[in-house]
Amino acid sequence: MAAAAWTQRLRELREKEQLRREDLAERARVSRGTVKAYELGLRSPSRRMLVALLDALQADLHTRNEVLTGAGFVPDAKTPAARLSNPWFTVEEATREVDISPFPSHLSNEVLDVLHANTLMQRVWETDHTRPPANAFERNFFSVLSHPHVAERLLNWEEALTDVLSMIKGHFGGDAAITGENLYFGAAMEHFLRGDSAHVKRFLAIWESVQPRQRKFRFSYPVVWKHTRVGQLRFRVQVNPADALGSIIFSDWVPMDAATWCGLDELRPQTTADFEQPAPR
Repeated sequence: MAAAAWTQRLRELREKEQLRREDLAERARVSRGTVKAYELGLRSPSRRMLVALLDALQADLHTRNEVLTGAGFVPDAKTPAARLSNPWFTVEEATREVDISPFPSHLSNEVLDVLHANTLMQRVWETDHTRPPANAFERNFFSVLSHPHVAERLLNWEEALTDVLSMIKGHFGGDAAITGENLYFGAAMEHFLRGDSAHVKRFLAIWESVQPRQRKFRFSYPVVWKHTRVGQLRFRVQVNPADALGSIIFSDWVPMDAATWCGLDELRPQTTADFEQPAPR
């Protein structure tokens, strides 16, 4: 923002709120002359006075910092989350958030265990998460990729696995992630190796060649999924952190074409009873 442009922005904010200068002055506890002088660029502001005006105008944080920097001040350290006592989710809150998602959605932890999946997600996967898992790794996204009920439905298996493995290598110490130095992934790797040998060979080839990559908080990857009833479904999986540590992760499977939307409409629960009874495997 140009040095004088902040003055016009300040006036626009006041007019947007349909306030007279005297109204804003009363709200901010400054003089009407101060408001006029700032808007016309007749006086250099003090930070305290300018912040009082921005507070009174309830300026959004982007505009607030735009005005402050334009007037020669450092921006506020405030964020939208600062308005909340805790901007992050507990597991229970994140679970509720997943359940109300219009997309197939699931909640995972940092080692790729699926902690919760909404009913639509379960219907896409053709699994039933209301029953206890058969073993410790049945719901680990990584370890089940060698099993036919997943591998043969994930039509872009190599593409999706390359993304997952680059992240595992980048965040968990390269080869150490699966050689036993990382105890959990070492155990998950053992479970993976018990799967279909053809998929295990494909995995090992990818692992050797893939480059480590560390992900930002927000990232995405493509999934092409084959459903036994509605056919091919194409998604972009959008991943975002749910807590400050990044140990709880939202994954929303966002449909990429009309055919996928139509397929989801066939799978989508229509009644409360449907939500409570996911389609069994």
